[in-house]
Amino acid sequence: METVLRSSKESVSGAGYFQVAEQLFGSEDLLVAAVPVMREDTLRLTLSELDTERLSSGARAALVDYLT
Repeated sequence: METVLRSSKESVSGAGYFQVAEQLFGSEDLLVAAVPVMREDTLRLTLSELDTERLSSGARAALVDYLT
């Protein structure tokens, strides 16, 4: 995923984001499972796009180390 997101071709990096990363925002279970294993660039992008106000208290608690 990191390689795709770092691609200099916007069509490649955009496709990676919309087909993989964006899907995490539709499922807290996927998000909570994926965040701890993300590499730095993917994690930074995901957290920058994440609306923490929309997370359940359980998801916020599970991700507290990444949200601060």
